[in-house]
Parts: sequence; C-alpha cells; structure tokens
Amino acid sequence: MDKDTVTLFTVGDLMICDSPLYASVGVGSKYTEIKGRLFINCENIFNNADIVIGNFETVVYHPKDRSLKELQMSCSEDVINEIKKAGFSILNLANNHSLQHGTEGFELTRNTLEQYGIRSIGVKNEAPYICEINGIRLAFLAFCIHLEWYQPENVLYEDNITHVIHTVKELHENDPDLIIIISIHWGDEFAEYPSNAQVALAHKLVDEGANIILGHHSHVYQGIEEYKGSVIAYSQGNFVSDMKTDLTRQTAILKLLIKQNKTIIREIYPFYIDSNFVLQENDNTWFEQRQTKLEKVLEKKVSDDDYWMMITSNHKIVHNTFKTFFIRNLFNYEPRISIRMIFEFLIRKFKKIVGTSTFGRVSSMDSHIRESLEK
Repeated sequence: MDKDTVTLFTVGDLMICDSPLYASVGVGSKYTEIKGRLFINCENIFNNADIVIGNFETVVYHPKDRSLKELQMSCSEDVINEIKKAGFSILNLANNHSLQHGTEGFELTRNTLEQYGIRSIGVKNEAPYICEINGIRLAFLAFCIHLEWYQPENVLYEDNITHVIHTVKELHENDPDLIIIISIHWGDEFAEYPSNAQVALAHKLVDEGANIILGHHSHVYQGIEEYKGSVIAYSQGNFVSDMKTDLTRQTAILKLLIKQNKTIIREIYPFYIDSNFVLQENDNTWFEQRQTKLEKVLEKKVSDDDYWMMITSNHKIVHNTFKTFFIRNLFNYEPRISIRMIFEFLIRKFKKIVGTSTFGRVSSMDSHIRESLEK
C-alpha cells in the first residue's frame, strides 16, 4: 500500500439479528448456522484495508424471553467477535435502533465493541474520533436525524444537525489538512435516491469542510456523488440483512483511496445478499441504474412529490414481498411470534380505518433538515 494513502472500505447496515418482520426466522435466529460464512467473500477485499467502517444497526442484548420485542434487533457478544475477525474497525451507533433495548443495550453494545478493539462513533457528547494513518489525519463523526422512538427522553447518540455542522466547520478551520468523514443515518426507508433536503444538507456539510459522507437507513443502495472533490454516498443499503426484496439485497463495498493532497479515488465492489444471508459477488447493473436516478435529483428534475411517490411504491413492493413470505413460511415462525405479529397487524389496520394511524409522509425529517439549514 502507498505510504501517502489511506485505504478505507465502507459498507451499509449490519443487521446481524432478526429484523422486526423476521423475528425467529431471520439472521439472528440462523446465526449459529451461518457463523463464519457471512463475510467469507469479502475477506480478501478487507485484508487490504487501513479502515473498514459500517453502520451497526444491531444491539448487543440478552433477551429475557423469546418474545417478539426481545428478539428484534438483538445479538450476542459473539457477533462482535465475528465482525472484528472480518476486519471492521469503526462502527456507527447513531441510528434509530441503537436504543431499541434501552440504555442497557446501548451501553453493552458500546462496551463490547471497545472490548474487541472496534471504535464506536456517534455517541452523544463525545469528541470526534481522530487518528493518523500514513501521515494523513482523519476525523470521524456520526449522527442520526430520525425521531427517537424507544428512549426519547434520554437520547444517547448524536442527533443535533446544527451541532454537527458547527463541529465540521470548527475542525476544518483548526486543521485544513484534516480529512473529515461523517456517517449519517437519514432519509426514508426503501428510497432509491435521496430527497432534495438530504442533498442540500450533504452539500452544506461539504461546504463547511467535510470530505466524505457515508449515508444509511433506506436499506437500499443509492448513488454516489462527487461534489467539490468530496465523496457523498447517500445510502449504502444493507450489508447484512434478512429482508427479502431485491432492492434491499443489492449492496456493495465502497473502496476509497484517500491521498495526502485530499484527492479521493473511489471503486465499487457490488454484492448481493443471498437466501442464506451470505454476501455473494454481483454485477453492477443495478448500481448504474441508481446512479442515473441520483443524477436526475442533482439536476433538480425530481420534486418532493416525485420522491414521495417513489417511496410509497417501494413500500408496497417490500410489504407485499413480506406478506407473501409470511404466508408461505407461517409455520417456520415460532407460534407465539406469528400470533403476535398477526395481532399487531390487525391493530395497525384498525387504526388506519378509524384514522388514528401515524403512518404517512415521512416529511418531518426533511422539514427538520431545512429548519436546521436556515439557522
């Protein structure tokens, strides 16, 4: 490896757990069967890395029973050992599931990462993680801009947009040679491209000094923009997940070569999550299509209404895929899990009929972004 270069590999969501709709049949429940194989086709790539970073959308937590709530999004400490062996060195904890199992789960996750020598980023009130590799100084920070559902009175991850923008500006002014890398949990689920508000925020962060922006949350890999010499990966989709739709299983490793003069060279390694949850090499046809859609957004050819129509359409595809899977695999679920899921589905249907459902346009995030940018 070049002495004046940092080789960084970055991926999206690591959900080495049962996701909400696949409790008792997902990655977490099948983990002992697939342990050692999840990253087997990535090992040669990661071996060449100085840094491997991802979004850890899983909570180290010991379920008190095998209820639906307890099984969702939880894993054992052994999962962290598996991630460490794969080569991961930095993981983001600022996401909308990190507090799903309360303060106990958040702190156990953070402490376990530290125990295995993996740096966590995105913890509230913590200074950016700054390191030097091959003579290049790098700063890592992260934040989540979704409303906290599980522990709104005690948010333990960074969630203040204005604070992050100020921090980026201050870092850049104090050390213009510093490479500033930001991991952001933002956007809407199943979106194939970012909203106009996300693009505006990304550009603002770059204008203040950010060099690399790594997005996640949509569970769908989106396009990558090069803006003023910086690289913006709007969403890196899932990297480990039990979701069934092609949109959510097409993924990639993004390789970034960072030079001392701040030049950044990027390369994509496309993958696909197979039916056994194992990553398999894939062609990049789907990525080229996402890139084309991103270009239309950047050219201001996509309205906010167009964006919402796309999300609505993709939600239907994902939900219909799940319904088909659930019906066909009903008896593979643990009985009390499937019964509980059916009950909760009927409750949501009832709320929709009587007009008390909270589901609707996920526009609060875009409004929050715009308000922050106006300050």
